Amino acid sequence: MNITQENTGDLTATIKIELVPDDYQEKVNHSLKDLQKKSTLKGFRPGKVPFGLIKKMYEKNAVAEEVNKVLSESLNNYIVENKLDILGYPLANVDKNAKVDFENNKQFEFYFDIGLTPEFDLELSDNIQVDYYDIIVEDKMVDNFLEQTRKRYGVPVNPDTIEESDLVRGEFVQLDEAGNV
Repeated sequence: MNITQENTGDLTATIKIELVPDDYQEKVNHSLKDLQKKSTLKGFRPGKVPFGLIKKMYEKNAVAEEVNKVLSESLNNYIVENKLDILGYPLANVDKNAKVDFENNKQFEFYFDIGLTPEFDLELSDNIQVDYYDIIVEDKMVDNFLEQTRKRYGVPVNPDTIEESDLVRGEFVQLDEAGNV
């Protein structure tokens, strides 16, 4: 496996990961053997399906799954080992990544774009003037907020009478002369 990083701008870079069969083939064979033990196919005893048949049927999916696992793990390890401060998570580069053919290709190249965290120095001194606001919360404001929250998110009921401070929800429909909607 070969991982390289190419800076594409002041705060952007592209990580290239090259995978060869040695990086994933052992894991593919292991997952196929596990699948062989669990598989049942008509004409064979459970767990006794020939490995060649399992490989023919499921190798493409197993390669795709293991390549994805190895790729994700190696990308995360590269970021941690090189102590890269990135913004978000790496995104696959749509322009550089070719369509992956797990059936015919054995070597793969993947490209990921990353955004690097900018470095800045913040100097704080006593000369900086900042307004300080002393906010006084009155009990009446808190009570009003709680009452409004209860009304908005409370359980709707259908009472017989409506009071002045109640919230009313209704549905308007137009009726014809016969009284039908």
